[in-house]
Amino acid sequence: MMKVVRLLSLATAVVAAATFASAAHLPAADENPYALPDNFLIGAGVSAIQTEGAWDADGKKESASDHVLHLGKLGSLGFTDPHQHDVAADSYHRYKEDVAMAKQLGLQVYRFSISWGRVYYEGVRNEVGIQYYHNLIKEIKDNGMRPLVTVYHFDHPQVYEDEFKGWQSPKMVEKFEQYTKFIFSEYGSEVDLWVTMNEPNMYCPYFGQMFVISGLYTEQEANMYDCMRNLVLGHAKSYRAFKDGKYQGQIGVNAIIIHAAPNSTRPEDVHAAELFNEVFAGQILGPAVHGDFPQVLKDELGDKITEFTDDEKQLLRGSTDFIGFNVYYSMVASYKDPSIPTPFIPIMGKLIEDLHTINLAIGGAVDPTNPLSMFQTISPEALRDALLYAWEHYKVPLMITENGFGDSTNVGKHDHIRASYHSAYMRTMVTTMKEFDIPVIGYCAWSLIDSFEWSAGFGRPFGLVHVDYEGKTLDRSLKDSSEFWIELSKTRAIPIRDEPTTPAPTSAPAPTPGTSTQPPSSTTPKSSATFISTCLLLQVCSAVLSLPPWLRRRVPLLAWLPSYSSGAAVADLIAGLTLGVTMMPQSIAYAHLANVSPEYGLYSAFAGGFVYMFLGTIRQVAIGPASIMSIITLQFTRDKPIPFVHLLTFFTGVGQFVMLVLRLGFLVDFISAPVVSAFTSATAIIIMVAQLRPLLGLSFRAHGCVETLVGVVKRAADIRPGDLTMGLTSIAFLVAFKGLALVRADPKKPLGRGLWFLSICKNGLCLTLATVAAGMLHRRLDGGVPFAVVGNMPPGLPAVTLPPFQGIQVGNQTYSFPDMMGELGVGLVVTPVVAVLINIAIGKAYAGAAVGGGGLDASQELLALSACNLLGALVQGMPVSGALTRSAVAEASGVRTPLAGLYCSALIVAALAWLTPSFYFIPRPTLAAVLIVAVSSLIDVRIVPRLWRVNKRDFVVLVVTFFTCLWLGVEVGLVVGMAMDATRLLQPWARPSLDEVVKKSPDGHEYMLVRPSLGMLYPGVDTLHEQATRAAATLGRGELAVVVDCSSVVCMDYSAAVGLVTLADELGERGQRLILLGARPSARSVLIEAGLDQDAFCEEDSLLRSLRGNDADRDILVPAPNHRLLPRAEDGMQLDNEENHVANKT
Repeated sequence: MMKVVRLLSLATAVVAAATFASAAHLPAADENPYALPDNFLIGAGVSAIQTEGAWDADGKKESASDHVLHLGKLGSLGFTDPHQHDVAADSYHRYKEDVAMAKQLGLQVYRFSISWGRVYYEGVRNEVGIQYYHNLIKEIKDNGMRPLVTVYHFDHPQVYEDEFKGWQSPKMVEKFEQYTKFIFSEYGSEVDLWVTMNEPNMYCPYFGQMFVISGLYTEQEANMYDCMRNLVLGHAKSYRAFKDGKYQGQIGVNAIIIHAAPNSTRPEDVHAAELFNEVFAGQILGPAVHGDFPQVLKDELGDKITEFTDDEKQLLRGSTDFIGFNVYYSMVASYKDPSIPTPFIPIMGKLIEDLHTINLAIGGAVDPTNPLSMFQTISPEALRDALLYAWEHYKVPLMITENGFGDSTNVGKHDHIRASYHSAYMRTMVTTMKEFDIPVIGYCAWSLIDSFEWSAGFGRPFGLVHVDYEGKTLDRSLKDSSEFWIELSKTRAIPIRDEPTTPAPTSAPAPTPGTSTQPPSSTTPKSSATFISTCLLLQVCSAVLSLPPWLRRRVPLLAWLPSYSSGAAVADLIAGLTLGVTMMPQSIAYAHLANVSPEYGLYSAFAGGFVYMFLGTIRQVAIGPASIMSIITLQFTRDKPIPFVHLLTFFTGVGQFVMLVLRLGFLVDFISAPVVSAFTSATAIIIMVAQLRPLLGLSFRAHGCVETLVGVVKRAADIRPGDLTMGLTSIAFLVAFKGLALVRADPKKPLGRGLWFLSICKNGLCLTLATVAAGMLHRRLDGGVPFAVVGNMPPGLPAVTLPPFQGIQVGNQTYSFPDMMGELGVGLVVTPVVAVLINIAIGKAYAGAAVGGGGLDASQELLALSACNLLGALVQGMPVSGALTRSAVAEASGVRTPLAGLYCSALIVAALAWLTPSFYFIPRPTLAAVLIVAVSSLIDVRIVPRLWRVNKRDFVVLVVTFFTCLWLGVEVGLVVGMAMDATRLLQPWARPSLDEVVKKSPDGHEYMLVRPSLGMLYPGVDTLHEQATRAAATLGRGELAVVVDCSSVVCMDYSAAVGLVTLADELGERGQRLILLGARPSARSVLIEAGLDQDAFCEEDSLLRSLRGNDADRDILVPAPNHRLLPRAEDGMQLDNEENHVANKT
């Protein structure tokens, strides 16, 4: 026990030394304290409705913002001219000038929004508007900048307001999902940085108020909480559409953050500030990151908000790669008597009235009810408070997407105060980033050019570029503040300008704990250098050897290490030691589950941590033994010598490396959620049943759940009371300490932190107490204990050896290498796939927290996992992967980078070196209890009724996979589930859905239109042939031309092309023609090679010519190339009103 105390004392000393080094570290004399990180992005933004103008040009349709402004009833909000935005800065025609100005300023990012009604209206494409944004994106990239695109900025089509009150209705979520899928399909390959929607938390209260004032809504219809609920679901649908489409890049959520500080330290004022922050910003950020509204919001608003369903929470959780936030000013919050009327603040709308116990004042503003004064407030602490709030609550990378100064006094080009404003805010940003190690990826000023502003029109310019509105020339020119941005782009450090001044606030808010607005003291860490000597050595090596870029990509540690801060080092040290305390008992238990000696679990644990810190990208991942991997290992190495385990570990790494080289990682995506749920639930039950034997003190051989349960029943009389007592006591202890995490306590206070620490260390505490009890009983009972213990473990570190490629000999039996491979069998495939499946799931859960701010790099994670298993095999380890339980502990411990694995592994190495004699008395029933409690959370019961209600086919897949895993083994069950999924995926290609409609062209020619819903591969040609023939026969129209609409056919193989040629020949024999409408060039080339005539192809503008034959030129006017021959809804000729006859829909 003294050795344990000495080890804990050593760990405490290391933490203290690290903390001292962090606090004492000072920047070098020549180091610029306001230098930006290498990958930091500087940009500026505009929005469509505020700058583009051309509000109804080239097919653009009216938006809800257009409509409410044109009504001219918003004078009380400052809109004196209802048509200013109709022309605005005319960026629609002058976008090249705007891009050129951004380039002169040295910007890296050009943020703009897409006008919904300009590109896509009621499901109809507007090609002119679509091409405008293609041109804009190309212009931005040609000028060396990166487009940051906002999909939605307050301009949905007015028709949705007319039909169902826009965002007040869930129907808007469906419309938005359709729109965003269209946007991503059109521009997803050109843009890699996206924001789904701008300031949804301001839209609902502010625009709701505008609609009420304009008479479009009643007070009852303007329900801001239904509006916000639908907006955040729309955001999540958009995020999932982007990820499901496999587009490269990052996509984030955006909110305006107006942070409120308490007016005093009184609890009621502190609560008022917390409540405002969680209601105003948390209503969008909480669901997008955590999957639900903040609890304080639900407590305050009660039945005014509608709870999310479990499926909606799953959809929402983690639906952002970064948080983009807009910040201008801060608030001061205090408690007030609910009976006192709440002052009206325009931008808050009705929201502030509902928070009837909060009194707000604008920090630094002269008049809190004047919206203009809010944006003339200069308070850099507002940005600092917003950064701290967003990082403390959500722990995802941040980007400042709007920050700017609206000056209504120094109009024109003379705006020196704007340079001072941005200098002060950006210097505050840099010091806050470094002091608290907050990952901010960029800063976008608002706005690039002077534009139409809400509540001020052209009277409060924010632009970095002057636009001549007074002279109505709309000419662009740089303002005086441009020299600030040009210097910033050259030096990559914030230029210092004179401090801007604004009227002092009437009452200074008391800073919240941890958010002091005082300048940092001399001991505040300002440098990104680290005190860890090994990291410093690697930095020097990187600089001296000029490591090639490919190596920096494949060894992520070399990329992020130069910006590694001392604050991150301390956080990683604490998280690593916490992980070590968690992982040691887990590794022993999982080794016990795999039926190998405990030391092999510890060998695997330290090897994984050392490797992953070099190659890993997700900071929360902790590689080591895992419950599912252990049961898989047991399945394939049961009753076999330990070298089989090491060989399986080696080939698990080899299999993963092969998947990487052949790019087969995508195969994991074909395993559906029902299969994964059934597999993990069945595995958990198998593990729990298997642990009944050590829990009850029974010893007998059994394979599978049924044999084990039968054996337990038969041997009930042999149950050992000592084992049963120790096992049940351990389970009770673990469940009780697990429940500590549910106790509501302030995590910032000692009680809350203590309860949290006890809950995550429950396994280690349980094993320690049980081991001490066993040792005491051993002494009292003269060498005997009433339950089974682990026994001897060899001390020290393992020898580095190659796997048994030459075969092994055990007693009188010899296993050659081919024999061993044959014994492992399908395990050589299943084990690496399952490990990849686990890590991909963890990676997706924490992809937004990847080091460096990027998303999940599946290839890099595959490389890291492969290397962990390969090294693990060399140190006699067992197959490893990540584990969601460990990732949750790492996240809660404040981990910053994968370097936490170094400290975790070091602690395990220390335990192997000094503590192995103490492991002798670890009770086996306690290990069984640890496993039972750990895996119980893997059983997913809630999915069963959901699938029964939603999709019976998925329900069948889940049930079949689940029971196959239980009866025949998890490897068979997984294969069966994947086969059922594959069958379901292949069926639409073999039996494609077809629409067959008899239509009449404008000049009276009838034809049969066939629309395949997917691509055309050879299994589906027979279906097309059969359905087309049957439809013609059924309708008695055997003479009609058959027009196949190929516009949705994205792929076609040669066999399918031959089948279509055969169909054309058969139709020709009956006097019919086969016409392929809108075939893509790739499909057309395959069909021509297969022998189809060129005359069989046509586009929509030549369809009449094809129907009439070659004589069409004599008696029909052929329209211009871009004219649509089929009727359009906007032409007043609905397809439903034609003489159309629906044959059927397959």
